[in-house]
Amino acid sequence: MLGQSAILFVATKPAKFFNMPNKRKVADEEMRERLRQLSLCSTRAPKLFGVCAIGRNVAFYKYDRETGEITPPKIPQPDSVDIDGEVTVDAAPIEWWSTNVMDEDGRAKFFELAEEVNSMVNELPTIELDVSEFAEDIL
Repeated sequence: MLGQSAILFVATKPAKFFNMPNKRKVADEEMRERLRQLSLCSTRAPKLFGVCAIGRNVAFYKYDRETGEITPPKIPQPDSVDIDGEVTVDAAPIEWWSTNVMDEDGRAKFFELAEEVNSMVNELPTIELDVSEFAEDIL
């Protein structure tokens, strides 16, 4: 669709990743990369949103175009793996995935996000496109 781009995306991971800090870290890195990629698109939206679902638990991400910040903030990783290969600093804390979408509170939080996205989209100015010059090429 001409002039449109993603504002909200959902990424899913297997439930078994929930208790695995290294898998949550990879999921977090993927979310941040996707938000950075989407921020380069020609979207007019002031914010971009991502939901990372690990099983029934979700983490919410937001990119603010004005500040360039992604929330939740990235956790610095100095020497985060010990000699045995164990993670010593949790780059993506399990608390980020504390929202269970099967619970009433979790569903409510998810729908709040949907409402925020919908309100933001409705506030965007519409763009009028003159497609007549393109129509000549098609016909």
